[in-house]
Amino acid sequence: MEALVPEEIVHIAAGDRHSLAVGASGRVWAWGSGGGAGAGPGEDSSSFPAARLPRLVPGISSARSVAAGSAHSLILCRDGDGDDGEISKGTVYSWGDGSRGALGHGEGSASATGSGFFSFFFSGSKKRKSQRGRAAAERAAPRLLRTLAGRDARAIAASGSRSGAILRGEGGSGSGNGGEVFLWGDDGGFRAAVSGAGRAALDTPARVPGLDSSFSISLLALGRSHALCAREGGGGPLLAWGDGSDHGALGLFPDSGQSPSASPPVPPPTAVDRPCRVAALDGAGALKSISAGWKHSLACCEVSPESAFGPNSSKPSSSLFSWGWGGSQGSEGPLDPSGASTGGGQLGSGDDLDRPRPYPVSELVFSRRSKRNHDGNDVSESSRSLRRWRALQVSAGLNHSAALVEVALG
Repeated sequence: MEALVPEEIVHIAAGDRHSLAVGASGRVWAWGSGGGAGAGPGEDSSSFPAARLPRLVPGISSARSVAAGSAHSLILCRDGDGDDGEISKGTVYSWGDGSRGALGHGEGSASATGSGFFSFFFSGSKKRKSQRGRAAAERAAPRLLRTLAGRDARAIAASGSRSGAILRGEGGSGSGNGGEVFLWGDDGGFRAAVSGAGRAALDTPARVPGLDSSFSISLLALGRSHALCAREGGGGPLLAWGDGSDHGALGLFPDSGQSPSASPPVPPPTAVDRPCRVAALDGAGALKSISAGWKHSLACCEVSPESAFGPNSSKPSSSLFSWGWGGSQGSEGPLDPSGASTGGGQLGSGDDLDRPRPYPVSELVFSRRSKRNHDGNDVSESSRSLRRWRALQVSAGLNHSAALVEVALG
């Protein structure tokens, strides 16, 4: 970054064109274009000007985490312990472009206050411009999501023009750390997974059926057209739903023992409108982190330090899994003269093959370049495979992936 946020950072999130950071003080900083990141208190954010440097988000002092979509943002706040000794409930705030219902305030595309910043520019009425400009200015500052008020929000997620939250279960055995999943915003291929919602935009949060508090869900990941959820650190399964297209982003294809280069198997389900268990990850270990990209998915499972780095650890750990679009089938990018795809690689498998079910990423390669000479050219380059490592966190971008890993030195 060109400028540092003036406090210790405890959580970050990246959207399509803007970024967010939570400071140790509970304040939130935003920069970039979209999501209201460029607007200050009282400013008209109808054009969402870009902020080149981090700016303090007004009215927030108890944030714990943030989530960023294409042009909207979410904040999860928690004030700490109350006077009666009970932990306060998590609350959700949203701001940015709500034209597709992503803010959850009931101001979707049919809202009387306008349908986003594009309509502001093309309106022929000065009066209508003024009204929509004021509505957009209101979205420049975070607003409490009142539909979820009174419920304890445990986690948030955002992608594209859609949002999600995990709410603590109301009583019962599932009233611990996780519980029910709620979604809102542009369905965009999700098939909503909400009874009666079809493929329309959801202007307010709606509960995903079949995921009651007994699942104690604590991990939620939203992709462009599919979703994943699971119980962090528990023995429960990974669940997936939405539109996996023909690339297997849902990971629902059963394990047949065939390699991905074998003859094409029967196509897996391309779309499901209810959460389904990803059976290929059963027995892989307790889930630590999950993430969903455009057409691919990632998962990270718990592996003990003894198993990964102990004296008997002679092979790479199977803590990192990827599946979905690798770039080969149905690639929308140009082809090189040999006919091979010029895209792909986001599954980390060393090729661009699609994988319709989770496969372990078994090799990490460490590359190092020596210092540049006086001509500015690298003198040499070397690489080697890391033998002992374990994944701690994963993150899926549009068509790329990242993993935070712990490696053994020496």
